[in-house]
Amino acid sequence: MTAHIRSVAELSLARRALASGAALPEGVLREPLRRSWERVRASGMRPSDDILFSHWVSVGDARRLSEAHRDLIELATPDMEHLWQSIRSPHWVVLLTNAQGVIVHSIGESCLAARELSPLRCGRRLCEADMGSTAPGIASIEAEAVAVDGEEHFLDELQNFFCAAAPIFDTSGQLIGVLDVTGIHASGDMRRLDRVINAVQSIECRAYERAKSDMIIRLHEDPRFIGTPAQGVILAREDGIVTSANRAAQAMLGLKGAVPDQPVRIDEWLDVSALGREQMARRSSWTAPVYSHHGARLFVDVRRGAQPRRSPVMAGTALRETRDARLVAAFEKADRVFPHGLPLLLTGETGTGKEWFAQQLHQRHRAGKPFVPVDCSSLAEGIVESELFGHVDGAFTGSRRGGAKGRIEQAQGGTLFLDEIGDMPLHLQSRLLRVLQERRLVRVGGGGEVELDVLVIAATHRDLARLVTEGRFREDLFFRLNGLQIMMPPLREREDIAALIDEVLAACAPSGQAACHIEPELRTRLCALRWPGNVRQLRHVLTVASLLAGGGQEIREEHLPAELLGVAAPPPPSSLEEQQRQSIRRALEMHGGNVSAAARALGVSRTTVYKHLRP
Repeated sequence: MTAHIRSVAELSLARRALASGAALPEGVLREPLRRSWERVRASGMRPSDDILFSHWVSVGDARRLSEAHRDLIELATPDMEHLWQSIRSPHWVVLLTNAQGVIVHSIGESCLAARELSPLRCGRRLCEADMGSTAPGIASIEAEAVAVDGEEHFLDELQNFFCAAAPIFDTSGQLIGVLDVTGIHASGDMRRLDRVINAVQSIECRAYERAKSDMIIRLHEDPRFIGTPAQGVILAREDGIVTSANRAAQAMLGLKGAVPDQPVRIDEWLDVSALGREQMARRSSWTAPVYSHHGARLFVDVRRGAQPRRSPVMAGTALRETRDARLVAAFEKADRVFPHGLPLLLTGETGTGKEWFAQQLHQRHRAGKPFVPVDCSSLAEGIVESELFGHVDGAFTGSRRGGAKGRIEQAQGGTLFLDEIGDMPLHLQSRLLRVLQERRLVRVGGGGEVELDVLVIAATHRDLARLVTEGRFREDLFFRLNGLQIMMPPLREREDIAALIDEVLAACAPSGQAACHIEPELRTRLCALRWPGNVRQLRHVLTVASLLAGGGQEIREEHLPAELLGVAAPPPPSSLEEQQRQSIRRALEMHGGNVSAAARALGVSRTTVYKHLRP
């Protein structure tokens, strides 16, 4: 956390230098803010640019983005709601972004909120390349909590705003999001930043508590703080090898980084010799005082990690268990070629489980190694190269001190999952091709080559062959990624919908409670639905229905969305023209008959929509 700058006069001096293009005065701005101003100015953005109201996100896009980040939202929502209650006002909003700076969830007074806050909703990008210097943008790059008040914002139009943000890291130490509070015409009360930091501590603790681990070790100097967001948490295997430590544990033990560079046993950090093997192997939790490797007395609570519930995305913990013959055949093909370094290309509609498929292959062949997903459709402009390929110290103005690994290098030894590869900017495609061909990487700014041991899976819902023909995707990269192409079947064509419904309901059941069940007639209707959102939509619908029905109860029609039922799968279209007509009609249904909105969603002209609606 960093303090405010020295004075209003000094800030005015800095802003004059910013507007004129002159060098920023030394010692006036906090370093993270100064580096941010430099980065944004170098990108070509001007303080006088009007950006706040320049970008709007469709309801459909926002819904899809929210569903894609369901796990992150679920993890953060309890603390977001608590944070909102502490600042509840039409002049404030609580925001959650993903690692790329895109808002995936927000809490605020939607009906009463100030007009200036209305653009800050799901789908809006808050990264530096899109909004200049803001707290969430800086926090995601600098990897530290920060507040930006009034004229500290790069853009003139944001000078009535105050925002405070902190980054959220997962158990592997990777950035997964940023929590932010933003207010309009609000005082720069730095206590709000403290609240955001506390909320992030709680979110990260929750992530550690839910992690799959043989042992979960909670620690603190004061035993009263064990079980609170202030506790340190260490994850360890059955043999005592540490797999991760949260930031509080790192501070207590004088460590750097969530994941040790080399394998390390817990007894190298904590003197657990007095506890004995029997206690370490107990199935229940226990608490005792121990000493750290540098002599500090700590209280620890050790418990066995709970086995995670099976994923509701597909049936079975192993893909081979699915009853869909097409999916079994696809997995068997991928299983034979994937460990030999041949890239896989997963295609199919959104929501069919492409990332889950990739994770299954990863767990089978590189379990315990990093699985790094990259959403190519939301890479932040301006820092996209360094985000993917990393950078060395001093590579560009505002670069992170000491340099940083890119997403590709973070996957070293594991799997790189390039989601929505069809949306990757052309100028990055050539560099990615070179990395895939040579299996080595040079960070932005030079430095030595990094030899890569990474298995690659790409995924897209687009027709890459058509994009190649249109000049929007490199042909050589297409052939490089298309080592083996797997078409993920849409849910409406799968043979195991009934089994999937049972799997999702079982996963939704709270621990110790029976799963909900569905009356037979309604179950038959659900199996016949079109499910345009595929498995993702099925999971969402049944999760909500289970909550509404209550544990172990029967799910009835009243628990399901009104617009869902009665939309049975149509017979196969007799021609391409009929298929296009059906797609247009479905788009019109989704957009309430709005021809312009349907045309935008389909990427066609209004004339085309009208033409296919003629009898």
